[in-house]
Amino acid sequence: MNPVADNIWETQRPLNLGPVHLDHRMTVIRLDTGDLWVHSPIRLNPRLQKSLAELGPVTDLVAPSVFHDLFIQEWADAYPQARLHAADGLRQEHGDWRITDELTTSAAPTWTDEIEGLVLQGMPKINETVFVHKPSGTLIVADLVFNYTDYQLNTATSLTLRMAGTYQKFSASRLFRMFIKDRGAMRASLDQVLTWNFDRILPGHGHAVETDGSQSLRQAWNFLS
Repeated sequence: MNPVADNIWETQRPLNLGPVHLDHRMTVIRLDTGDLWVHSPIRLNPRLQKSLAELGPVTDLVAPSVFHDLFIQEWADAYPQARLHAADGLRQEHGDWRITDELTTSAAPTWTDEIEGLVLQGMPKINETVFVHKPSGTLIVADLVFNYTDYQLNTATSLTLRMAGTYQKFSASRLFRMFIKDRGAMRASLDQVLTWNFDRILPGHGHAVETDGSQSLRQAWNFLS
């Protein structure tokens, strides 16, 4: 676990889709209660469990979109006491999952005033919820933006990122943008996110953005203006 700021950590693992080699970031926040909130879990292993146990008890697991649910079930099995917060659509897709809370428009969660969430509107097939950790000014997203700058990439990965419009830059992927059904609703959601106080962005894939995150996000999505 790599410390990001007080009470927030991240770690990344390879995400290999055949010859395309990406990565997958998990973010962990320790709440004021001492409990751990885990966003977009990576594959679980004993070493990771030990690291988490040193930080606190895992009480909240977050599957922030229908694309970020790969390892949720094994975490739910390992931490049966934890609440499972899942994007709208995952209950229908995985009827056997122990989902305790759905991330919906009417119930975007707030954890003790530390983490605020917003379901992005206008993308009903994705239903991504983005979060801001208020104490550290950190925006936490899944696929809203990619940041594959200064990466050593193989040919297949480079070609895929070029096709997606995310090669060597901070941007929204063309694949993600294809799921927008209501541009006005999506623009309104982004405008609300941009009212939040954050400087850092932790994307689900690629490098973290440490400064000027709000301006970077605004530029990445200015095509919706």
